[in-house]
Amino acid sequence: MSISEWIVRSSQWYPDKLALVAGERRYTYAQFNARVNRQANGLISGGVQRGDRIAYLGNNNVEAVECAAAAAKGAFVHVPISFRLSNREVRQILQHSGARILIIETEFADKLGEIGDCPALERIIRFDPGNATASPFEAWLATQADGEPDVDPLADDNFLI
Repeated sequence: MSISEWIVRSSQWYPDKLALVAGERRYTYAQFNARVNRQANGLISGGVQRGDRIAYLGNNNVEAVECAAAAAKGAFVHVPISFRLSNREVRQILQHSGARILIIETEFADKLGEIGDCPALERIIRFDPGNATASPFEAWLATQADGEPDVDPLADDNFLI
């Protein structure tokens, strides 16, 4: 069973059970699936395609899990970057991974000051889990379709680097 199949199955079998808890934020499996679908669909509608790299830089929080799950559902390659790395190391990962999108927690935005030339990087999406309701990320997410992405995530699966 793939990650994307597990998420769909859990949302069907346990739609009202808690899937994620982070402080005051709580998401059921149905809500988690819908949020992941919105992120994957939003990236697809923005031109991201199968095999494109999506980098994530932030704490271990709801957005970290959603980003990994959206990569699985969208057939993207998930590029997790530790916030403990130096600015130079973050730059090297972004340059060498070929990440097209970086999803970054605002707390670590200062690491972007020295990223230099990252030719593949097209978009940086910032989020603030401490103020999730007012976050531009949440506003963007809310405008995306919550249906299953029209992608076969199992064909040539290159989920994680």
